[in-house]
Amino acid sequence: MVAVRAPGGHRPRGDPWPWRSTALLTAFVLLGSDFAAHAQTGGRAALDPFGHVLLLVACALLLGRQRCPVAVAFGTAATVLVYLGAGYPYGPVLLTVAVACFSAVVAGHRRAAWRWSRRCGPGTC
Repeated sequence: MVAVRAPGGHRPRGDPWPWRSTALLTAFVLLGSDFAAHAQTGGRAALDPFGHVLLLVACALLLGRQRCPVAVAFGTAATVLVYLGAGYPYGPVLLTVAVACFSAVVAGHRRAAWRWSRRCGPGTC
């Protein structure tokens, strides 16, 4: 069997839409954020439908992380900033920014990933 090669001799990547990993991360973020909301009832806002929409948007953006990693890093960071700025509970939502920035670094956009990950760091929201 002959392996298919892309121009330049490299094997083409798999599916450009990482469905399985994004679905798994989405389930983890939604369930973990609900758990975090119950654990942080005193100082943070309760998760309402708008909070769940923000969680879904942050996760849905990760579908494009192989096609346009810089835009995904920017979009997830902006979404998480809105989420945390609205007073919703801390939790696994921060993983979406970590995954997006990691994808940008792997794609060769280290400076862009660093620039947007600093905006969601401790003490900024």
